[in-house]
Amino acid sequence: MRETDTDATRERHFTKPDERSSLAPGMDLVSLSKPGDNASHERQVGGQNNTPSDNKRVTGVKPEDSVTHLDFSPDPYKSIDLSKPSDQSKLSDATKPSDQSKLSDATKLSDQPKSVDERLAAGRKAMEDLAEKHMTKFYPSIYDGKQYQYAPTFKKDMEKLEGRMNAGQVSKEEVAKTYESIAKMVDSPTDVTSQGKRLQLAKNIMFHAGDPTKTDQGEYNTCALTSQQERLFTRNPSKAAEIIAEAATTGKWVAPDGKEIKIDKASLQPRPGSIMGQPIDGERSYATQVLNNVLANDIHQRKEKPESYVQYQNRDKQGRRLGEEDNGERVYDAKGREVRDPDGKKLRAPQVDDVEVAAQIKRLTGDTGVVMVNKKMLETDDTSQKRNPEAAKDVVLLSSEKQLAESLARLKEQGKFPAIIGLDGADRVLGAGLPKDPRMPKSTEFEGHMLSVTDYDAVKGRARLSNQWGQASDRWMSIKDLYRATDPERPRR
Repeated sequence: MRETDTDATRERHFTKPDERSSLAPGMDLVSLSKPGDNASHERQVGGQNNTPSDNKRVTGVKPEDSVTHLDFSPDPYKSIDLSKPSDQSKLSDATKPSDQSKLSDATKLSDQPKSVDERLAAGRKAMEDLAEKHMTKFYPSIYDGKQYQYAPTFKKDMEKLEGRMNAGQVSKEEVAKTYESIAKMVDSPTDVTSQGKRLQLAKNIMFHAGDPTKTDQGEYNTCALTSQQERLFTRNPSKAAEIIAEAATTGKWVAPDGKEIKIDKASLQPRPGSIMGQPIDGERSYATQVLNNVLANDIHQRKEKPESYVQYQNRDKQGRRLGEEDNGERVYDAKGREVRDPDGKKLRAPQVDDVEVAAQIKRLTGDTGVVMVNKKMLETDDTSQKRNPEAAKDVVLLSSEKQLAESLARLKEQGKFPAIIGLDGADRVLGAGLPKDPRMPKSTEFEGHMLSVTDYDAVKGRARLSNQWGQASDRWMSIKDLYRATDPERPRR
């Protein structure tokens, strides 16, 4: 299942941080080709622009409590305006690597106890100290001409993660290792990313670990990768935290099989809208941006002809300012040239198919049989390459409603949710209740998309979907409608 790029003008969608909107953000979809179809489909389903009314301030927040004002346009970390002296001055990009070790002695876990309980207690204390010292301020912010104000949520997100642990959803080991990765990242003496950026990543990691379902792709063509993030934070939050932390401190990540995945430094600079500790509903967090880039490169750098996926913030490789419809995504070959599709058009999105997604999940967690696509969608990202028959064994090829129901029942019994399924992102049932896109009625093509399946109800014959377009897009869907959405040959209703 492939991620493709689009020519259509993107319209950004934003909601207030304290409200869950029924509107959908930009829907950046993958495009699938049917067997024998060598053409690359270039299209996108755009969201509607929502302009919030005046900012609704957090109750009890006074102007003098607003310590740091981050101006997110056009360069979010270029300048930080401090309204009064505070320790926050240590969070600017001007922070020197030699000063970074002074951030918080409490976050140092070099002398870790051996038992899981002792490590968990030490990690908890380190996170509480980190929260108390650096994550207790209210942040009024302006993004794209709109005002937002965010209360600190780090400790509450930490409590949610431990609540998941107490409910048996994640182990003590997972939580302890998540804390350790955050602590190591924050205290690392590195100039790959600034201290302020790593504190932002720490907030995002804890946010997603506390509630993995609030994981969105924003306006980016990364549905398959963002679905994997939700799966990692649900089952293996420490793995997600470790990948993000290593990339942010070293500019690379060493995969479990020993392959070194290099990340362009431009991809580690936060895109506008990716900066909130608690992301805007439907928008992508900074942590999601970093993890998307690592996962995309873990696939691209393994291709027969290795490639690199890069995402620019404000200007491209040549220093040219990005247009409003350009989200900065690029794919380069080994010689630094932009990769083109069979029609000669430059690819402006990661190229990821179902086999590669399944292989990546197997490398990261050992799980198999959790990626599902209709058997009619037998395709690869490069029509000149053959589908790897060995890797394809890890993909569930759907041929009927009954098989889909049986597959979901088996995954639930085995405790393997979330699963990842490929379907038509323009399906009527999937998009019910979301804003109508004016281009959608004109499209009769299968608009490929990947999302998470988090539950299955055999009695009612339905599956719970967690989409990457915001909370309003998450829903229960009947097995009949879900299977129909996976079929590229069924007529569009």
